[in-house]
Amino acid sequence: MAIVMTAACLSTGHTVDCPPTVRVQTSYSSTSFVVPFLQIVKFRKPIDTFIPRRTNQTISVGAISSTGQEMQTLRYRKLGDSDLVISEVILGTMTWGVQNSEKDAHEQLSYAFDNGVNVLDTAEAYPVPPSKETQGRTDQYIASWLKERPRDKVIVATKVSGYSERQSYLRAKAKMTRVDADNIKESVENSLSRLGTDYIDLLQIHWPDRYVPLFGEFLYDVSRWRVSVPFDEQLRALQTVINEGKVRYIGVSNETSYGVMEFVHAAKALGLPKIGAR
Repeated sequence: MAIVMTAACLSTGHTVDCPPTVRVQTSYSSTSFVVPFLQIVKFRKPIDTFIPRRTNQTISVGAISSTGQEMQTLRYRKLGDSDLVISEVILGTMTWGVQNSEKDAHEQLSYAFDNGVNVLDTAEAYPVPPSKETQGRTDQYIASWLKERPRDKVIVATKVSGYSERQSYLRAKAKMTRVDADNIKESVENSLSRLGTDYIDLLQIHWPDRYVPLFGEFLYDVSRWRVSVPFDEQLRALQTVINEGKVRYIGVSNETSYGVMEFVHAAKALGLPKIGAR
């Protein structure tokens, strides 16, 4: 039988991470593989759904069998204290522009949103692997699809890069990216332009401004500590783009529990915007 997959990567008989959206449990027997979203494949044994793990709940991610068997209904959750009601599965986009074409991107977007997904997740640094030559293509592919859709039916989540010396090309006149007022302003303006929209529903800090072990690191290297932008200063900068109507809600990504609590404390103590997603 053939099925249409809504996950970006699968591994036979194991639970694997399919960044940046869901954790998927597969339950069929075949050879391990990695497939692009929406590729149609054949399996030796029938399967109708892929099941992501979310605490003790079981939900459908929109797989559809060739027999036309009815799937579970996608469920929705309120995001933190925001007014956003989001599908339990969202669509990640980070391969668009390197591994996937614009046509692929549009097919994936249409399939996902036509089947109940209402959030797409992008970032100013996409696609991956990041490079100066391809940076921004993901947003451009989204923009050409988004202009044909009602904007209020699509929740756009994007990310401002944290500290990076290697991605200085993201800024017009900077030796590195930081999470400060100037960087956030430039990032938001550029993202809005690429996406062809006048507001971002959810803006997240992609990774922290301060040093933390990331992307394969597990131990804290004290020698790499550096002076970082204070949490309250980051929130004040984010408050500015919220006040300007360019961003509705904010969040964090690749953050530690310590970082989350510092953002929460700063927001509560100083009356600054709270992070609504992490």
